[in-house]
Amino acid sequence: MHLYLIRHGRQTTKDCGADVPLCDTGRQQARLLAERFSGKSMAAEASLSPDDLVSTDGLVATADLVSSNGLALSGSLKVSRILSSPLLRASETAEILSSATGLPCEYREELKEIDYGKIAGLDFRTRFYRYADFYRQRSQTQDDIPYPGGENLQDVWRRIKPVLDELIAENALTNEEATGADNSFSAATSGTGTGGSLSAAASGTRAGNHLSAAASGTRAGNHLSAAASGSHRGGDIAIVTHLEAIRAILCGALHLPFSCGRRFTGKLEHTSVTSLYYSEKDGTWQLDCYNDAVHLLPYPDLQIRAWRE
Repeated sequence: MHLYLIRHGRQTTKDCGADVPLCDTGRQQARLLAERFSGKSMAAEASLSPDDLVSTDGLVATADLVSSNGLALSGSLKVSRILSSPLLRASETAEILSSATGLPCEYREELKEIDYGKIAGLDFRTRFYRYADFYRQRSQTQDDIPYPGGENLQDVWRRIKPVLDELIAENALTNEEATGADNSFSAATSGTGTGGSLSAAASGTRAGNHLSAAASGTRAGNHLSAAASGSHRGGDIAIVTHLEAIRAILCGALHLPFSCGRRFTGKLEHTSVTSLYYSEKDGTWQLDCYNDAVHLLPYPDLQIRAWRE
């Protein structure tokens, strides 16, 4: 199961944590993202090389990511569900994705952005002036310090983790049911109780996906095989959420100290995709790709560097 963690599109204000809708640029970013999930080919994809992806600041983290998992190069992604934070900037991004895929949005309170407490809604100058002591302390340590009257990353992970646990349990149940159905079908057609693995491989189910991935030498085979068969057993899922929420998920899922959260770039592109893969075999999450915004590469004005200028 892949989780595609998506940062919402650009919002109408830079005020900290304000619950505001997308601006026109944010809607354009979301529409470009939606093309990747709708099965449409990206117009710019054919003209991009791995060098383009790597050299563009922050859009794809390393050359290894480009060459190993295919997410940035393949462009197209497939999901069976869309979960979203209910905050306006995230929910509007999710709705654009929903319109393109035909999948309903499932809103979860747990996926909201970090609670910025007393600095919520303040502009850059005001919050640094009023809470200078907090920002001074924050600059002198990597500790996971909560915002004044608000949350830290560990708090965010505590509320999001049950959602991920729920998805893992549902994924396991779906795979178990699919395996049982495959074995029954294979036994009925062959007249024996064996052949389930062969049937799965031939039909493009999860067992077949692992075979495809092993043959290709990458985990990208999982969703390529699923896309080819039209099946999403195990359910790859899009989660539309926020910068600090994504940092919290990465630290928690990968068992990193929450003090590492700020090492994940603050230049996380709006509508970027960060991919986590859950391995049922060993019960661990693995980071496939971070900050993939290949859909924004041809459009410098849509990239975060333009918003920060």
